[in-house]
Amino acid sequence: MDPLLEKYEAVGRREIPPPVDYNLYKRLLAHARRFEKSDDLDARLLAVDVCGAIGGHRGMYVVRDFLKDADVAVRRRCVEAAVADGETGLPVLRAALDDADEGVVLEALSWLRKAADRGSAGALRRLVRHPSATVRAAAAELVGHVAGPGMTAALRPLLTDDDEAVRTSAAEAVRRLDGELPQATPELWWGNEHDAEYAAPEPIPLPDPLPEALDELMRTLARVAESDRKAVLDAMTAAYSPSQMGMLIRKTAPDEDRPLSVGAAITGRALGRADWVVALRRLLPDEDPWVRIAVCDTLGDIGGASVVMGVKNLLVAPQPAVRASAVRALHKLCDPRERDRYLAELGDEASPQVLDALADIRGESTSEADPAGGEPA
Repeated sequence: MDPLLEKYEAVGRREIPPPVDYNLYKRLLAHARRFEKSDDLDARLLAVDVCGAIGGHRGMYVVRDFLKDADVAVRRRCVEAAVADGETGLPVLRAALDDADEGVVLEALSWLRKAADRGSAGALRRLVRHPSATVRAAAAELVGHVAGPGMTAALRPLLTDDDEAVRTSAAEAVRRLDGELPQATPELWWGNEHDAEYAAPEPIPLPDPLPEALDELMRTLARVAESDRKAVLDAMTAAYSPSQMGMLIRKTAPDEDRPLSVGAAITGRALGRADWVVALRRLLPDEDPWVRIAVCDTLGDIGGASVVMGVKNLLVAPQPAVRASAVRALHKLCDPRERDRYLAELGDEASPQVLDALADIRGESTSEADPAGGEPA
């Protein structure tokens, strides 16, 4: 097989991280465009996955073109890619508000609600007149959180809507626009104020190369089970402050020094460093299962809406321990309905580790095995 095609398929299946070389990812995007009019559904879905993995403005530009696809499965995949890309995916989510499928529109509305995206206000003027009562109610709710008083007139007809849920949603939205109720603030999302703080850190001098003791500490973390990590973690946090650990992530992620990445993820989890989310999310496609497990566990505790799709992609990882970690993280990141929809992708799962994770999130226990111990299977 052509090396470019091998890399194309591996990137789309999340087996390898997307390339950082401009010429290479440009060629991958160009190859993905070739399938825009293809009759092969799987080829079009893979093309969206490749563009979503590359991400950024260039990747999302191509994803948006696939929103015109006749098959709703492709358009839903576009929404997933946009969510995973965060701020640069917001234009795709806004474009999805005009989709012919009610489910796609509702999915886009739910994510724009999480992001409290004010850029969607214009499209909402049309959606409050949508034929579906469910869409009208969801659109009215979002209007109340992202629009200004000028949108009150667009909501007035909904106050006498035939559907009770629409009337209730519109009445609450009007109260928000009038200032009687507070509007929502964005959940942790790419490009919000929290992430902006991460993007411009104060420079902290670090030794280069890193001290051998710290390097060995990280390697120890990568080898031990989570139950044994506390003593090692205490030593690491005593040696480096939280801000210095944040700089270590920026310096090494993504990087070939995977034990360091594992240690940084575990530390971020213990310290609750939500401002590390952007850097840690870039490690989700890492080829080392220890990195994926550590990062997934961490994002389950400190992540938000912007990491859900990246974690969901790990449900198809070849290692059962990685899939189990993704199950637990999604349980923490999503509401039950959203979580169960994603977990349906596991299909007829047979791995004891994954079955234990599924039982754990339902408050049951099917095994006395410790899925965190040993090597990732």
